[in-house]
Amino acid sequence: MRRGFGSSSESEDDEKINLTPMLDVVFIMLIFFIVTATFVKEIGLDVNQPEDDKP
Repeated sequence: MRRGFGSSSESEDDEKINLTPMLDVVFIMLIFFIVTATFVKEIGLDVNQPEDDKP
């Protein structure tokens, strides 16, 4: 039997892409970048603050 253009619903179900592995990789990369960003220490300027004047 031949199928027409309108009866392609069964072939669309067979061709779905599994997104679970991609989501696993994305979440692992997100966790990696969050954890490594907390260990990066930015270099700042040393500022001499004036001492408090106590009367």
